[in-house]
Amino acid sequence: MLKFIFGLPASGKTSTVLDKIKKCAESGKQAVLLVPEQFSFESERAVLKGLGDQLSQSVAVMSFSRLCDEVGRNTGGIAAGTLTDAQKVVFMNRALLSVKESLTLWQRYCGIVSFAKTMLDTVGEFKINSVTADDLRLAAAGLNSEKLKHKLNDAAIIYEAYDMLVGEKYIDPADELTRLYTKLSDYKYFENKAVFIDSFKGFTGQQFKIIDRILAQTDEVTVSLTNDPRLNAEFNVFTNIRAAAEKIRRIAARHAVKEDEPLCLFESRYNSPEISALERLMAGGEFERPQKCDGITVCAAATAADEAEFAVRTIRRLVRENGMRYRDFVIISRDSDKYDAAVTAACLQNGVPCFADRRVPLSAFPLAAAVGAAADCAQSTSSEAILRFNKTGLGTLATEEISALENYTTLWGIGGDMWDIEWTMDPRGFVADENKDIDKKTLAKINELRKKAWEPIKDFKEKFNGTSADMVRAAVELTERCGAADKLAALAERFKNSGNEWSGDVLKQSYDKYMRLLDSLALCFGEKRLKKSEFCEALRLAVSFDSVGVIPRTLDEVTFGSADRIRPSRPKAAFILGANQGVFPKNVTAAGIFSSDERRRLIESGIEIPDGSVAAMIDEDYLVYCNLCCPSDRLYISYALNSLTGENYEPSAFVSEIAENIGCNTVTEPEDGIIGDALPETEESAYSLYCRRRGFSGGRELKAALENSGEMEKLAYLENKLSGAPFSITEDTAKELYGTEIKLSASKFDTFKKCRFYYFCKYGIRAKKLQPAEFDVLQRGTVVHYVLEKIVGKYKKAIANMPKAYLDGLVDKYINEYLDSVAGYRAVETERAKFLVSRISRSLKEVVYQLAREFGQSDFEPVSCELKIGEGGELPELIFPYDGGSIRLSGSIDRVDNYNGYVRVIDYKTGSRKFKLPDILFGLNLQMLIYLYAVIRGGGLGDEKAAGILYMPSKRDINESGMAMNGYIRKETDIVSAMDKDLNGEFVPKLKLNKDGSVSKTCTSFASAEDFSLIFDYIEKLIKGTGKEMVSGDIAAVPLDGRDSPACKYCDYAAVCGRENAPVKRVPDLKNEEVLKLMGEETANGI
Repeated sequence: MLKFIFGLPASGKTSTVLDKIKKCAESGKQAVLLVPEQFSFESERAVLKGLGDQLSQSVAVMSFSRLCDEVGRNTGGIAAGTLTDAQKVVFMNRALLSVKESLTLWQRYCGIVSFAKTMLDTVGEFKINSVTADDLRLAAAGLNSEKLKHKLNDAAIIYEAYDMLVGEKYIDPADELTRLYTKLSDYKYFENKAVFIDSFKGFTGQQFKIIDRILAQTDEVTVSLTNDPRLNAEFNVFTNIRAAAEKIRRIAARHAVKEDEPLCLFESRYNSPEISALERLMAGGEFERPQKCDGITVCAAATAADEAEFAVRTIRRLVRENGMRYRDFVIISRDSDKYDAAVTAACLQNGVPCFADRRVPLSAFPLAAAVGAAADCAQSTSSEAILRFNKTGLGTLATEEISALENYTTLWGIGGDMWDIEWTMDPRGFVADENKDIDKKTLAKINELRKKAWEPIKDFKEKFNGTSADMVRAAVELTERCGAADKLAALAERFKNSGNEWSGDVLKQSYDKYMRLLDSLALCFGEKRLKKSEFCEALRLAVSFDSVGVIPRTLDEVTFGSADRIRPSRPKAAFILGANQGVFPKNVTAAGIFSSDERRRLIESGIEIPDGSVAAMIDEDYLVYCNLCCPSDRLYISYALNSLTGENYEPSAFVSEIAENIGCNTVTEPEDGIIGDALPETEESAYSLYCRRRGFSGGRELKAALENSGEMEKLAYLENKLSGAPFSITEDTAKELYGTEIKLSASKFDTFKKCRFYYFCKYGIRAKKLQPAEFDVLQRGTVVHYVLEKIVGKYKKAIANMPKAYLDGLVDKYINEYLDSVAGYRAVETERAKFLVSRISRSLKEVVYQLAREFGQSDFEPVSCELKIGEGGELPELIFPYDGGSIRLSGSIDRVDNYNGYVRVIDYKTGSRKFKLPDILFGLNLQMLIYLYAVIRGGGLGDEKAAGILYMPSKRDINESGMAMNGYIRKETDIVSAMDKDLNGEFVPKLKLNKDGSVSKTCTSFASAEDFSLIFDYIEKLIKGTGKEMVSGDIAAVPLDGRDSPACKYCDYAAVCGRENAPVKRVPDLKNEEVLKLMGEETANGI
């Protein structure tokens, strides 16, 4: 006898089935309960609870896949392994590559993962509908459409290749039910048993065949379906279910199985009349409009994040006020991935325990990441892969060791075969040291870490070849050598009882799954020898298609999941998120390789692969129906008005339908005020709300509530930040960082004046950007300084009489001498580096030629190169006292020249810096003037002996002034002519005189002795005033652009100062006489 149980959601269908099963068991008859795979655990628990230990022994809870295993164990034929999803995609990818040249339409898609997945689905659909490759070819022969004919022929080729690879060793899950159908023709598994089918919303073609066998073997079959036979509309939410019931009736009639009167359960078990009316509305039935609308609430939220916040905050409030438990709630979205981050964040912020029904990709777990990194390294050794292997926590290095090794490998650009040799490069980086006095202890430690990290990978790399089994064995041996299992166990122990979803059980699952995956890969390829790349691609594919399920952490927690996966266990309240058009229900689009029109033509040709788009749309409506009708007491529906990118959204049609026909409470999120239900539930949520409402309604009250909370520190920081107050530290902290006897160089002083925050980061807390040891602008400047110092220091003006060939030899000699002094540089020298050196050499030779020409006509004599100020140098340290301490300046001057007691200071510049006197007012670009001050006043000379400062281009930089130096020099003709005999601007700025002999106003590079005295006085006062500023704790991120030197252009700390694209102040464009006047009046900024 076939009996249907029809009922509405939560009408007691499953309870009725369990009652019938219990009576069956009590009568001594065996029973089989057939349920969907995802419901099998819960059904087993319900049977045990309802029947007890003894009677439940008479009941077999089965899914269709479990039924395959059960029958297979009794009949044989299951020795072949069942393909996993990972294996299936590997076999399909292999099949596609093996027949690539035979395909007409799809050659270019072979090797693309998404296409392999599409073909798997297509072949699976063929198998479900009992379509063979021969059927495809036969249909193709009778078609007029060339495109469809090619599709069918290509599909047949791929279909056969896939089945041939799978062979007799494996069972494709898509074939399992077909095999079961065949076995059940002889094996009477259901004979003398009562069969109950529950919780299905429909059946596939293969499943209907199994039902056919069931009805052929037993006449006691009960089928429970969600349906309302009272509704006769052709299309409603039950259309697909009614069609399934009719097909079962036809099967029963074919086997002469009579049908009993259906049992219809229409009694509403809702505590809310509104939800009861909603069920009738969504089903298409008749109902009376409720008098109240307390049971249904619709929330119009600004974004998806606001939807999640509304749901979680409401749950917390209902638990607190109404005595509900967290397990009484479900949160449902059509696609949980889109709401996962928002719901998780809201639950953490509001202190609500939540179980998210999600699966974590296997690739996210340590073991998969470690073996993947090692496999990448086996193909091509790279520092990134070796370090990635160790960063998983399963390698041989501790965290601090990884950091040290990563810094060194990044510094020197280490990769490839360099891991197999001793490293000799200086741990400090690109540092020239003629004595090669490197830190040998640090270098020895780094080499020890290199061996520790490299040797397991090297051994793995040597073994990683041959067959797939050989490569799998190498991977397993690597994990054993590194103690991966023990490390994962230790990690699991750390997460034990932590409430973290990465619990010990999940980590153990990931380990077991990955090891099974490796085993399956070893079987996939058999004894075939593989290229490393082929195995690695298969491994990557396999891992990408596998995942690990997360299990609930506590008994009392909210459940969150996707509408098509979640099975709410009679919740009291449900929150439906994302009730937007095209989202829930989602738009149904044609999928697969055949269009709807092509499917119609295939059906006409005898290929039964129906277009499921109409059924899919009905299924979407059914999902809406089931999920809206699942709670007994309260229903909350929310939709987003905007996407995170600002795109406008519309609510789903059912939202307005509910409002018009039943009525509902309506709220917005965020609310305009913070009263009633909008009150934050925790300190964290209150702080988050304050951040959004600061300056608006409710902001003041929230701030007052947070004054003595655990969020007080964050609140104070927020207020300080948003108030526009500059960054600051305490005076004591500043003195601890900088001292009261502050040691500075001229360049550090310039940095402080340019931006105090930059100075704090670089020299206060010493936050240093790791610069690779390569030829960049800084290294080029260092090489240039070294070469010019050596040549000028040794030969001085004698180079004026040297031939170019000899000068060329000197340049190359000293460049190589410099490079040889950098410990380990030659070991990592690349062709690119050699090319850059050759460019520097060519440019530097031009500079030396210009220097020789300049020396040949100049009366100034170079007297010192790299002249040291302080720290045992020839000139004393410059001391500038301030109240409470002093600033002590030291440094090194590139070159000092002398002519009849007049002194000029030369600086070699690889850039194109130009001297601008207005910068001096603000303490910028003072380096050269400080050096001249050090020589003149620090050396006990009179101010009148200051001849000036000059920037010498140290690269071939030809412009309107040729390669002339620029700077600020004395305007007396005899001093200028001592630098440039012809006064034509070939070597120094061109001096233009008026008819009365005075200097032209267009000449801004010339000054009198009195001007230099005024500047020196100003420097003293400026530096003394700076001392007090430095220890005050002011580290404001208020940069200042010089006239020719932008402050933020190359800043390493732009990401942390918070200025982003804020405008930067710039030194005003003042005339020299205005600058000197301001200095004289002592009214300039900085004093």
